[in-house]
Amino acid sequence: MYQQDVPPAPMPPEQAAMHDARAVHDAATLRFAPFAGGLGGPQWILARIDPAPQSGNTTIPGAYIQDGRVVEPPQAKLMRKKLGKWTRLAAEGAEPADGGPYSWMDPLDEEPRAASPEDIFSPFVRGGVVLFRPGAMAASRLLPADFAADAPAAMRLASHYHHLLDLGPATDAERAKLVALIGHGNRLIAAGACRQALAIPESGRSAVLDRFHRAKGSLLAVLTFLLLADDAIDELNAAAKTAPPETLRAYALGGAAAQLFGPPAQKEPARQFLQNVRAALRGSTDPYLRVLLEP
Repeated sequence: MYQQDVPPAPMPPEQAAMHDARAVHDAATLRFAPFAGGLGGPQWILARIDPAPQSGNTTIPGAYIQDGRVVEPPQAKLMRKKLGKWTRLAAEGAEPADGGPYSWMDPLDEEPRAASPEDIFSPFVRGGVVLFRPGAMAASRLLPADFAADAPAAMRLASHYHHLLDLGPATDAERAKLVALIGHGNRLIAAGACRQALAIPESGRSAVLDRFHRAKGSLLAVLTFLLLADDAIDELNAAAKTAPPETLRAYALGGAAAQLFGPPAQKEPARQFLQNVRAALRGSTDPYLRVLLEP
């Protein structure tokens, strides 16, 4: 069962926008196989992350002050702290604790490189609800709040469907089964089915677009992200012209997630789409939307 506990304090709008964009990316790209387990069966933990106030600060391990100056050890590297506590919301597999502290440090690369999702927004610095395998918290996936509520059921369903949701259909019968999963009521399952269906010529995109036009909230943002990756920019732009404000808000979230966290080929279509969403919103001053529309 999903343990409903005291929710975390609300984030400022700017921080909430970055959290939600990272969560859309992680939900859209989630693979079920790592959580399905091998001979030991499924193993996963859904947890709320509450960072310590100093999480995200940088330090040089082993450095000290002598005669008023900082002395660094040889070959010292600048590191970012990630520390706080986690609380189990749901789990399956090995008997996990109800929660506990976490603490590690990640190196800050001195050479320029493409920023990872964890570089742009880390739940271990800012908070959120994550899905991870026992012993692999650093490789967790940040989830939107409604997807997190669906996660326990999705992980159990995925034990039956993960070959379709991760590898795609190999036969006509499997293709029909995958397309049927697009309409599933569990948002994580539906999102995984949509991701794989987009690889099916013709029928795949039409089935995903049908769900896209019926979706709301986080699922709509996830499908926007996936359709931008599938170069469905014309269909998305047409939808944005007549969409109501709440729908445009989901489009903005999916487009921002694609521009911030998607692969390079996704960024230019996402930028163009966000321009159209911004025009459709007619100069909204909402600080949350301002971050999404001008990432």
